[in-house]
Amino acid sequence: MLQVSEAVVEYLDKDSSKFDVAGDWGDVLNSTERVLLNLARAFIANPEVMVVHKPTAVFDDRTAENTIRCLREFVTQKGLLMDPVTAHARRPRTCIMTTTRPKGMIAADRIFKIKRNGVQEVIQDELAHVEKKELM
Repeated sequence: MLQVSEAVVEYLDKDSSKFDVAGDWGDVLNSTERVLLNLARAFIANPEVMVVHKPTAVFDDRTAENTIRCLREFVTQKGLLMDPVTAHARRPRTCIMTTTRPKGMIAADRIFKIKRNGVQEVIQDELAHVEKKELM
């Protein structure tokens, strides 16, 4: 779902555990691939609470939108790529993230703007009327 490239899959050491790698990730994978790999690892771990700092910062718009969709599904379906019929039986999932992309903010259930003088909650209904620069 994250559209991790075949290069990442090929880089895994096929002769041992899929969690072992053939060398240093930084020598072979670019920053986008490394971030996608780390997000994929987090989704596989399926935590009840995921905290991510600017998960789409290094992505182009298409990859960022897909990643936000995955994060949203992770919360709504209580896990990623899980049977939607059994969602009611799973424990809730929460994702806390920082973002500067408007689409990341629109996908959120709650948004908080952090300023030097405090924290202010942004009401979703008002989000359409708020300029991007005001949210940063």
